[in-house]
Amino acid sequence: MDSQSDGYSAAIAFLESLPPKSEWTLNPVFDLCALLGFDPKAVPCILVSGTNGKGSVAAFCESAIRNAGYKTGRYISPHLVDYTERISINGSDVLKADFARIILSAKAVVETYNQTHSETLSQFEVNTAVALKFFLDSKVDFAVLEIGMGGRLDSTNVTEPALSIITRVSLDHVRMLGDSVEKIAFEKSGIMRKQRPVITGCDGAALDAILKVAADMNSEVVVVGAKKNNRNAAAEKDANFTFLEKSVSLSGTCVEISSKLGTTQFSSTLLGGYQCFNMAVAYAALSKLVQQGTLKIGIRAIASGFQEAKWPGRLEIVSTRPLVVLDGAHNADGARALADSVPLLFAGKKISLVCGMMDDKDVESTVAILASFATSFYATPVAYHRTASAMRVAEAARNHARGYELTILEFGSADEAFKAAAKHAQSDANGLVLVAGSLYLVGEIKAALARQPFGSSLAENKQ
Repeated sequence: MDSQSDGYSAAIAFLESLPPKSEWTLNPVFDLCALLGFDPKAVPCILVSGTNGKGSVAAFCESAIRNAGYKTGRYISPHLVDYTERISINGSDVLKADFARIILSAKAVVETYNQTHSETLSQFEVNTAVALKFFLDSKVDFAVLEIGMGGRLDSTNVTEPALSIITRVSLDHVRMLGDSVEKIAFEKSGIMRKQRPVITGCDGAALDAILKVAADMNSEVVVVGAKKNNRNAAAEKDANFTFLEKSVSLSGTCVEISSKLGTTQFSSTLLGGYQCFNMAVAYAALSKLVQQGTLKIGIRAIASGFQEAKWPGRLEIVSTRPLVVLDGAHNADGARALADSVPLLFAGKKISLVCGMMDDKDVESTVAILASFATSFYATPVAYHRTASAMRVAEAARNHARGYELTILEFGSADEAFKAAAKHAQSDANGLVLVAGSLYLVGEIKAALARQPFGSSLAENKQ
């Protein structure tokens, strides 16, 4: 093992040795930033929160800003395969050597802090602080930061965003964020800043909660909604930006977006009808950044940025012979979005579904939706400490499948489940392997396929 590999391994070992959080406040992150010698509020940025869609929206925004000629930073979580995915500059993940350097440069400070403070620093807090410092040291013009969980007490919230985005809100992380959409929307609204806009695709009770917080902060709320004649229509009333799904196919996704600025169409190679909503939210945010004079982004930069945006693990085709698709639908809202897209993209396919979930998610509701379009179901644990058992996942599928025939099998590992599903799919010309559930499961399968390519070459797949 060379010195660079040694350094990266040491950085990961250090991160994974950090204690979990028992109580969340922003104090330790502010303290760490000060100890590392920088002000996190100096990072020019936007914050992107939401139950689903925030990663895609962040990808669209970063790509468009970069296409406008700015040097960009992007911070996301979780990663799929490597920690380096969490931090990128100009669309490229940080090098392992640089990741090791910035993590290990903070190691002594973090260890001393944790030895002398009752409120210790966690892995996510350290990752966030060093990423923000890296963006400043790299002199990025603008950063797009994806919230890890919630918003109000998320580590990224130590920044001073030019605007905030809340994509959609549904029940997820209820133990930490609350047991209603109103409570969760309130937590996510904590990323708002006084007299700075918030962009949202929320409606109903979630939007009401956002409007209430925004009124207290004198912040403009820019609402994105589907047009009423769209098949996935949300309320168009009071929407500042409306979108209409124009086409969803394996060639990509096209959306029409209307506002006071006029009507325009954008396309993306990212698959799935839900990307129409994500493009609309991103366009609204970019338009507002231009309107307030924060950035100069022309319509051509937005169009090329959307077209070039990449977001792995979301309706990602990784093999064509047999057809293998990965999607991190880890909650009921994400599962519904996937269920809407499957018949559009994979009509007539017999789906062998490999499914693993985190134990703290709504396994029963999510699996019920995923099982509804599967012809065979392969339950697996995930190689992560919070995994739900294969038995629990399989039982959730059995509860849904009562009254019709669905083959449901349990496996001891994702590798075993994937191999069984692939073997079954290869036996039918219309066979398709869909890996869905936890993003950690998607990352596990991606890593396995990178070590040992399966089916057609990844280079053959165009999306």
